[in-house]
Amino acid sequence: MRRKRTKLADMHPDLLKHIMLFVAKSFDGASSCARSLSICKLFKELLTDKETLKVVEFGNVKLYGMNGSFWKRNGLLARCAHAGNPMARNILMEYLLDLCKSSKAKIATGRILLADAGEYVRIIKNRACTRSMTRRIESLIQEIELLANAVDTDIHEIEELLDITK
Repeated sequence: MRRKRTKLADMHPDLLKHIMLFVAKSFDGASSCARSLSICKLFKELLTDKETLKVVEFGNVKLYGMNGSFWKRNGLLARCAHAGNPMARNILMEYLLDLCKSSKAKIATGRILLADAGEYVRIIKNRACTRSMTRRIESLIQEIELLANAVDTDIHEIEELLDITK
């Protein structure tokens, strides 16, 4: 006679919630929770519980060590921060500060490129422009446009992350 297999879904919901709380509080809680999200719908449902999200342990998570979905608006980090998890909020704030520093560096580079372009414009006004100078000016304009787009992307990401922390 064959024995009937017990499924996770057959367990009492409170017991499953308790198990998920242990997983969330473990040393690598965030990583374990992120992996368990992809295992089954039941785990995904258990990880929507605000009480569980508040206690997810992020101590072992490197700021840039997680994949892109971790950082998204509906990712684990955002849901934990929204639930009031202080570690998740600290990680988001640290990431925002790094993003701001990066944007400031891009702006500084843009200012240098603008100054360089201004020098070429003065040369053009004096009518001493060669084809290589024209190409350099076009190249500077493209670099400035790329930097402006990168800063714009950073600002959009910062705004999204700030919405998460509300």
